[in-house]
Amino acid sequence: MRFSMRDIDADCYASSPHKWLLAPQGTGLLYLRKEWRTRLWPTLASGDWDKLELGAQRFNHLGTLDESRLAGLHAALAFHNALGPDRVYARIEELRQRIVARLSENPRVHIVSPTDNRGAGMVSFKLDGMASLELQKRLGAKNIRTRVIGEYDYGYMRLSPHVYTSFEEIDRVCETIAEA
Repeated sequence: MRFSMRDIDADCYASSPHKWLLAPQGTGLLYLRKEWRTRLWPTLASGDWDKLELGAQRFNHLGTLDESRLAGLHAALAFHNALGPDRVYARIEELRQRIVARLSENPRVHIVSPTDNRGAGMVSFKLDGMASLELQKRLGAKNIRTRVIGEYDYGYMRLSPHVYTSFEEIDRVCETIAEA
């Protein structure tokens, strides 16, 4: 989703781009407003961690740099920009709407995530009469990867399409859920 750091007026912003940007696991982004760059302290004390004049750069000194991950992050950014951020978002929104529409056909499905565009690409739901972990096993048996939101005892099933997901794959997932 497009946004502007100026518009949200955040003190800090962190992101793990390995899902939404298709970047390597272990890559991340951290924005700190200027005044916070000297107020926060790193959890790892390595070279130059205490040089406040480095600003946010002092948080990057973690020993040997994994250049392959950094190259992967740059490649993911190039791919994302080649597709076009607006096209990526529009495709994910189109896929999310299809999931919501297909799941809404099933009276046993209760969607708990926003059904408007505030949900990004993720759709979380519960299925009456079946625990999400059991549903996950059934879907997994058909090579369908899902996530169960177990935190706080929610027990929600989550589907998260991306640009490479096809309508046929969404239909197959929803049909498998209906069969369950």
